[in-house]
Amino acid sequence: MTSHLEVEIKLPVTDPEEMARRLQAMGATVAAPRALEDNHVLDFTDGRLRQRQVMLRLRLVDGRGLVTVKKKITGDEGDYKIRHEQESVVEDGHGLLATLRAADFVTSYRYQKYRRVFRAGDLIITLDELPLGNYLELEGEPADIDRFAGRLGFNRADYINDSYRALHLRLWEDAGEPGEPTELVFPGKADL
Repeated sequence: MTSHLEVEIKLPVTDPEEMARRLQAMGATVAAPRALEDNHVLDFTDGRLRQRQVMLRLRLVDGRGLVTVKKKITGDEGDYKIRHEQESVVEDGHGLLATLRAADFVTSYRYQKYRRVFRAGDLIITLDELPLGNYLELEGEPADIDRFAGRLGFNRADYINDSYRALHLRLWEDAGEPGEPTELVFPGKADL
């Protein structure tokens, strides 16, 4: 299990393949190859975790799971998304999902993405491809984030500190859809 303070931003990406080449040309090394992630945000039916600004997520990749609990920091986050984060790896991700459902947890939101992970010094860089668009996440110390984003040609006005769920909700509302979206999955991948 790991526990730490997560500080990150997202940046919009037009061409993921070009960005992957740029990252490597800048000295970033591949820490994990491109893989499909199926993320389940879990809560009780009354939404009590979300009401407390706590997120319980089970990320499934090739049958394995990564359980994450994120808690929002109170106060102004400024340009960065900041959360307390605890994570544990589990071998049987699908089994854990079934166990959590047996304990009355429900998937309140599900989203998929293809993710590649890079490292540059202490900075963790993820290149995400979602049905709603492509993003680069930079996670680390604010000064390292700012420096690397600047090298890529971005500035703080480009920073996105929303979750993928919040980005999806904004698009949903802009389209005039009722309620909230509960799923963001790739065509043909919903049965994973």
